[in-house]
Amino acid sequence: MANKIEIPKGNSRAIQATLTDPDEDALDLTDSAAYISVREDHAEAWYTTVHACNVAWDELVDADVVVTLSTDAQEGASSVLLTIAAGAGAGDILATDAITSTDLSNHSSIHVWLKSSVNCDAGDLAFLIDNTALCASPVYTLDVPALTAATWTKCVMYFDDTYHTCDTDLTANISIGIKLVVDKGAMTLHVDEVRAGKYLIERFAGSTGVDPALGIASFALVPEHTQGLDADTYDYDIQIEYTGGDVYTPIIDDFEVLDHATEAR
Repeated sequence: MANKIEIPKGNSRAIQATLTDPDEDALDLTDSAAYISVREDHAEAWYTTVHACNVAWDELVDADVVVTLSTDAQEGASSVLLTIAAGAGAGDILATDAITSTDLSNHSSIHVWLKSSVNCDAGDLAFLIDNTALCASPVYTLDVPALTAATWTKCVMYFDDTYHTCDTDLTANISIGIKLVVDKGAMTLHVDEVRAGKYLIERFAGSTGVDPALGIASFALVPEHTQGLDADTYDYDIQIEYTGGDVYTPIIDDFEVLDHATEAR
């Protein structure tokens, strides 16, 4: 079992768990990485749908881009297809679409499926989110991870790359878009199922200790993790990912954030 813990708001505190397998033996964490995620309530969906990509984006379309729908999709029947001519240049917003005003406070990331016809390095493209039309002054310009040509990639982009925390002020968002940061020449880009991760802390990396065979995972929460949270009880899970690709989620527990004036017991 993980240790249930109380954390005075804005304080640092370690969360440590001894993980076991179904036979109650220590889970061998050799060649694995440990992550902790925190949500308000595990009974709720882990995401908010921002755009299902079942209609073509048309709020703003660059003169060198044609936007259509494609049946090559990862979620549902269609994706949005951007056909980008060689005339598109670095710094161009390729396309945006208006969305119903969406409150993404207490969300930590954007998850989106992307498929490019050419290889892209991390940061060659950017995902935009804005509380003004046409992504005219983006609240966030998120670097898109590297893409392998002709391959669907599930891209996760955090609002806070260091602590993987939520933005409590990210309200009333009305526009999303894709920006070309590095000129890639003529290419196509599929976009499908834009979601926002509904986490207060999402996949913050921990340690598996000096001897991973003991099954102990530790996470050093710092003031930045709790200073934006209300005094309340929050659910967390610990996920173990092995080098070979296996994923194990053995712990779902909770901790309490206390007011500044309250001492942890």
